[in-house]
Amino acid sequence: MIDVNLELLRIASLRKTPDSILGQYIKPMQEALHRFSIRSPRAVAAFLATVAHESGGFRHVEEIADGKAYEGRLDLGNTVAGDGPRFKGKGLIQLTGRGHVQALADYYGMSLDQAEAWLVTPEGASYSAAWYFAFRRPECLRQAEANDFAGVTRAVNGGMNGWDDRKTRYDALMAALERAEQEPAPVEDRSIQHQPEPEAKPMTPLLVPVLLQGLQAALPVLSKLFQQDPKKLAATEAASAVIQTVVQATNSANGQEALEKVQSNEQAKALAEEAIKAKYYELDSLAKLAAEDYQREEGSRKEARSFGLSLMTMEGWRGIGAGVVISFLAILILGGGGYVLREVMMGEWASEQTKAGIVELLKAIILLVVGYFFGSSSDSRRKTQLLSDLQK
Repeated sequence: MIDVNLELLRIASLRKTPDSILGQYIKPMQEALHRFSIRSPRAVAAFLATVAHESGGFRHVEEIADGKAYEGRLDLGNTVAGDGPRFKGKGLIQLTGRGHVQALADYYGMSLDQAEAWLVTPEGASYSAAWYFAFRRPECLRQAEANDFAGVTRAVNGGMNGWDDRKTRYDALMAALERAEQEPAPVEDRSIQHQPEPEAKPMTPLLVPVLLQGLQAALPVLSKLFQQDPKKLAATEAASAVIQTVVQATNSANGQEALEKVQSNEQAKALAEEAIKAKYYELDSLAKLAAEDYQREEGSRKEARSFGLSLMTMEGWRGIGAGVVISFLAILILGGGGYVLREVMMGEWASEQTKAGIVELLKAIILLVVGYFFGSSSDSRRKTQLLSDLQK
């Protein structure tokens, strides 16, 4: 990932813009490029050269003209009287027209008024430009990667207006980025003992329902997921998948940080909702499968308990017969198992490794019997397989 720094923005602005202005764009520009995967030298150079030209070297996030020329432009979505001046170019890429601004608002989950105000902030100006370059007009990114800067210019501008200025900025940026790639990486000073980073602790099952409940309250898109009780084991895997999706979308270190971000930051909330929507089918399927699996396990436990109770409550000779059979099996299992165990542990007929294997086999048989009568789950392998299939 190319580091967006002050020097790179100076080059893009042809060193004509004060550092006080450029400095406002370093962090949001870096985040926007990462968010929309504008990462190669060609793509970064094409993007920065384009937005620097459109914004007059990052100095203008609103078009200087009055916008009357856009009035009634149906191709821009200007269908209401006054749309021309209202939706004249804004942001670093000069997003123009009701149609484009409404699409931006829908993408980030904002109202039209919120999107208009956000466009003229350093964050909104940067993110909207990257959104347009890589999402709204994905051909821009493809052409940039193919070294077709003229194609990028036509896609953004509709023609070749300002080509000389755009090309000058692009060439300067490409030269700087190529030099940076050729410079040797700094040699690590091995005399300094670096403390290892602490390992991230896995999310505990007890914390998952708490985080899920908070995310459901903050993200309306989750309202239809997990209609069953999230505290049940059946929903834990699906809930963890949702939390991990939000963690990645908000670039957080853990679930708690992700929850705090979506509760306090509209941008993080929009990114989280977008990520959930992208994976909604998989997450919904996982939640439903987990619920069905839980119901099957619960049914198995109930049937096993009912079977045991029916044997204990049978009347007449059937009850006596069942009691005799159960007692005989218990004596056989306990007595025979005890005798075999004693012979295994005390005898010298087998190696220690063989003895250990037989003991493990007896333990497995006992657990299987107990699991049948008391309904313990033996179907976790299926749940693991379902999770694996959904992650492919």
